[in-house]
Amino acid sequence: MLHFPNFDGKNNRTEITFIDLNADNELQLFMTRTRHFFEVQEHKYGEFVREGDKLVYKEGTKPATGFSGEDANFLDIEFRFVKGDIYTKEVQALITDWACDDKQILSLIFAMRDSRSNMAIAMNMNDKVYECGTRIFIRQNTSSKFVDKVRERSQTAKEKMVIGNDGTPKALMIKGRYSNVFPFGMTDIIFDINKRAQQMAECINYIYNYYYDNNYLVNENGNPIQRENMDDEDKKKFTLSHQLLQHGESILQGMMKYNKEDVLENAHQLWIGLKVSGQWSNLYSAYNIGFRERSLNAEGYIGCRNLSAETLLKMADVEHNRWNVEKLLMGFRKPQKEEDTYQLDLNLYKEDQRKGIFNGFKKTNNKNQYIHGDIRPFNKLNEIQEIDKEIIRYIPWFIEMANKNS
Repeated sequence: MLHFPNFDGKNNRTEITFIDLNADNELQLFMTRTRHFFEVQEHKYGEFVREGDKLVYKEGTKPATGFSGEDANFLDIEFRFVKGDIYTKEVQALITDWACDDKQILSLIFAMRDSRSNMAIAMNMNDKVYECGTRIFIRQNTSSKFVDKVRERSQTAKEKMVIGNDGTPKALMIKGRYSNVFPFGMTDIIFDINKRAQQMAECINYIYNYYYDNNYLVNENGNPIQRENMDDEDKKKFTLSHQLLQHGESILQGMMKYNKEDVLENAHQLWIGLKVSGQWSNLYSAYNIGFRERSLNAEGYIGCRNLSAETLLKMADVEHNRWNVEKLLMGFRKPQKEEDTYQLDLNLYKEDQRKGIFNGFKKTNNKNQYIHGDIRPFNKLNEIQEIDKEIIRYIPWFIEMANKNS
């Protein structure tokens, strides 16, 4: 979920930190289970070392295990493991420093097995943690009522007197200590399928299928051009969004002219034919739409005519960052140098075109070995960039279809 457009390829990554007394062992287990992620991305490890009568936090960065240079550290997610006890003053001081660092936005998730321990520590952190607006999530086994009630009572802003820089008292209106505390994980909450998310996922898959399965475009003479023989400009014209925009319509205006019931039925039939892994992939994309809306400040967002080319490219980059992490965590891996035919395939295709041979772009497929050639930085992709842009263009349509039929 945590993929944002402020990542510039090097800075402003989302850091996911695990704090545990057995963090060293947990790290090895996690790296074994998700080894292909750590092949391409470095991680951090920290622990407290005694120096005299003090415990001092020492942290180091461990390099990616399988790649280096431009082939490594292109992901927008990074993991950190901290060996320490949450109840100690040293760990709590470290968390307080993070909470009050204005260069980051911190959320704390207390997910120990014992829900009472989660409650005890989450409600009794250093005062600065609450004052700095840190969002705190507390795993509870059953009822959420206590945490909900405490948060509700903290929502009303009340007056607090402070001494200003000029030495005079000032009144500030601030919310209560626990205004950003939330429960999660309760087993007494009724579980139901998120129909809205599934309908968006089915529509996402529908657009993917339109892009990949319609194999020709009619040229100005009325003759069909096979998609595999198109140049880059033709491929852009091939997209459904281009055809809609040529008529002066936004994506939303154009797509809403289609019969919604027919589109949803077609989308659902395509969905039924998907492998479970494909369904989950589209669901992950759907779950991220709310985050993309927020990144776009999407109030009144009605179609891709509202997006500059720069913004569209950036949001497509964000989508590919999400996809990279998804595939790595699902077990796919980036091809090693001797396995990577990505550029070779493209060079052969271009050479054939120069010779007047139009056999189409044949991308080597090693997916049966869980090797995926598109696991690479966005700027190293070929035509796959276009489908990432398509998904961003259709955000308002995905939302509208789910709203009308949820």
